[in-house]
Amino acid sequence: MFVAGASLAWNSKDFDQAKIIPVLGRDIFGSSTIASAAIDLGLVHKKLGIRIANETPLGTVIAAPKPEDRELFCRNGLKWFSKIEPAKIKATLKEIERQRAALLRARPASPSQKNLLRELDLAARMAAQSCKFMLWQQAVAAGKISKAGPMALAGIRELKQLQKNFERYWPLRNKATPKHCSGFLQWRIDDYRAKLSRSHGSF
Repeated sequence: MFVAGASLAWNSKDFDQAKIIPVLGRDIFGSSTIASAAIDLGLVHKKLGIRIANETPLGTVIAAPKPEDRELFCRNGLKWFSKIEPAKIKATLKEIERQRAALLRARPASPSQKNLLRELDLAARMAAQSCKFMLWQQAVAAGKISKAGPMALAGIRELKQLQKNFERYWPLRNKATPKHCSGFLQWRIDDYRAKLSRSHGSF
């Protein structure tokens, strides 16, 4: 955004987003491929067809608090599945995975750029989990238990791996403990397990 702001300040009438990709690739990410993927991932929420101030379902679904916490900013997270068409969620998930594939092909040069790549991919994986969680919620709401069960098991497995990666990457840039930063991943695991327990016995 700093680069975009500088470009607009220089010439507000002829802003071309594509022109900032080489600059980001050279000065920030060490790769135009990563820079392009970063911009596309930043805009991928538009595929959901939802426009609301200070929120995107890709963030608030995975971070939705427990109802008893009465947290405000992500309070709508567990409701979005009923308002977004499955086709739009699937299209969003497909685009996230396409951009992740581009990230994995990139070869950043410096340790700091490699760290940026890991963090960007981690964020993309979290966004993908929001999509998968909404699709699972829709399967549950439709009574498709035979479909929802495997989706929940896959979700639990992927979220556990995400937890491990988060805890490993966090100290590379931050001094504080990740204890209070990734608790929401466990909330979604608990949601999956609760439904599995009611549907198929204890897991």
